[in-house]
Amino acid sequence: MAISEIAYYPGCTLKSTGKPLEAGFLVMLDALGISVPELQRWNCCGTVFSLAEDSIVHHIGAVRNLIRAKQMNRSAIVAPCSICSNTTKQVVAFLTQHPDLKERVDNFLDDEETRFDFDVSVLDLIEFLRDEVGYDSIAAKAHPLSDLKVGVYYGCLHSRPRLVATVPTECPTDIEDLLQRIGVEVVDFALKTDCCGSYLRVKDENAPKERVERIVRSATANNAQILLTLCPLCHHNLDTLQSTLPVLYLPQLLAIALGADPQQLLLDRHRVDPRPVLSALV
Repeated sequence: MAISEIAYYPGCTLKSTGKPLEAGFLVMLDALGISVPELQRWNCCGTVFSLAEDSIVHHIGAVRNLIRAKQMNRSAIVAPCSICSNTTKQVVAFLTQHPDLKERVDNFLDDEETRFDFDVSVLDLIEFLRDEVGYDSIAAKAHPLSDLKVGVYYGCLHSRPRLVATVPTECPTDIEDLLQRIGVEVVDFALKTDCCGSYLRVKDENAPKERVERIVRSATANNAQILLTLCPLCHHNLDTLQSTLPVLYLPQLLAIALGADPQQLLLDRHRVDPRPVLSALV
């Protein structure tokens, strides 16, 4: 599809604790010369996909966002937040499989003049960069980031569940394929798709700490200088529960490769400061 058919859905986190991800995404788009308008009148996606089949109300937020895209004459949304993209994809897949429940959702949304008829696609950040922008287009405008060793941490939400996965469950290399094209030395490590502890953090501040430490040890044992992720929750856990390895969002690193000013990327909001490692690149 054409980029002009896509709207940007930020979700709640990118307007608060995940602001560095939004900054990186928008600066990256500007450096690429791409305009993707923000979805108008968007609301929370629901955050977590409800596993209860009769819990229709938890799907309303995601569907309403897709209606907003349709009202903007867009045929797709890109959700850089891994949680937002995964939740919305699961809602669409669930309602596709349950047309009777889709009708109940429509009844809940009787205040909307526009109806969602599975005619708006949901793109995560990997799909957007890989399938719509194109790795070759990015590499053609990027400056090689040599002398940088990066470990890519996918976490759970781009490869699970398989029904909505956009990369293989085992040993994905989609992000690595892009990074290698811009001269980054990719460090492979065993735990790149392990869970970071996710929402266990809500129950106990230190519950994910052991998992985070294992992930970081695995990456640093393979000489990673930076850990790269896409998910705001993963970033929060990885960045705040250890103090040795800087954790960046993928769009932040791509923006730097595209010649953007690092001061635009809110790097000072990271607990483990990535600027000493990046200073040699810019």
